[in-house]
Amino acid sequence: MVVATIPAVVIGLLIKDFVEAAMGNTTEVLIELFFTGVLLFVAEALARRRPASGPVTWRRAVFMGFAQALAILPGISRSGATIAGGLASGLSREEAGRFSFLMSIPVMLGAGAMSFGDLIRDKGLLAREGQGLAIAFVVAALVGFLCIKWFMNFVRNHSMVGFAAYCCVVSIVGLVAQLVFKI
Repeated sequence: MVVATIPAVVIGLLIKDFVEAAMGNTTEVLIELFFTGVLLFVAEALARRRPASGPVTWRRAVFMGFAQALAILPGISRSGATIAGGLASGLSREEAGRFSFLMSIPVMLGAGAMSFGDLIRDKGLLAREGQGLAIAFVVAALVGFLCIKWFMNFVRNHSMVGFAAYCCVVSIVGLVAQLVFKI
């Protein structure tokens, strides 16, 4: 997990300002969502061509780490990119999904620590919203756990082509809506 985390940490720190600016650009996010779909289509095609071959190696971990780093961009699904990276590197669906979620732990803890630092600095916000934030944290943790449990079962037994198609369709609909409605 350490090897897989390094690319995301280094690249995340290097492009932090770019990523924050991109979050406000709906067109960019929609294009990146389309790219998530393409990644998943390609990974599924590669996974069908060759059988899964063994456990997570340091090379596969690095490959999935770079996929996770790509997902720092706001429209790229982190789990989609890392599972695609795992499938493309020859992991089974179950192993790619499991390692994808395991490798999210250090990144999520790091991002949470950075955000918590911002929260601590704004003492008024914590005083006003502390109870609501605590409730939101607990609810998000419980719902997140249930979603991960369901998703792991799904990844183990199903292709990611449906999610890939969903990403592409939502992206195209969003881009067309921007053109038509000038939003």
